[in-house]
Amino acid sequence: MNLVKVNSSLVAFALLCFSCAMADASAVQDSCRTTGDYPTVYFSVVNDAPQPVCQVTLFPYEAECLLVDCAAPDGWSCFPGNVTTFWIADSNDACIPVGGSRGFRIQTLSVFCCYGMNLFGGDGTHLGSKDVCFDCHTIGVEPRTWGHVKALFD
Repeated sequence: MNLVKVNSSLVAFALLCFSCAMADASAVQDSCRTTGDYPTVYFSVVNDAPQPVCQVTLFPYEAECLLVDCAAPDGWSCFPGNVTTFWIADSNDACIPVGGSRGFRIQTLSVFCCYGMNLFGGDGTHLGSKDVCFDCHTIGVEPRTWGHVKALFD
């Protein structure tokens, strides 16, 4: 009898760990603008969690990476905090569906920053955590002909 209980506990633990591993997401840096006072990062959150994501938080690992502004996609609200910044879906219909993504925007004090990202479901269930880094050191380039570039300086 005791052996069955141990095996049942192991199976339950394995299933729990499997569901934790499945609760994952990624943040993809879409673009970066370094004009103005602060770098602006556009990024998407991709939901690989087993249920819709209705809240996203970012927590900077360094003081130089505090967020000075944020923007949310349609149907979401952004709440920049003293340390942690929150994005919350205004309704369950606006949550990021399983396999879906939404675009967000932040302004930060530094051109390279790493954050702890947490995802939550509509009922407040923690769906997963991930370390994400955004790099605005790289400058975007637009393809142009030599004639176009030369005309800028004539």
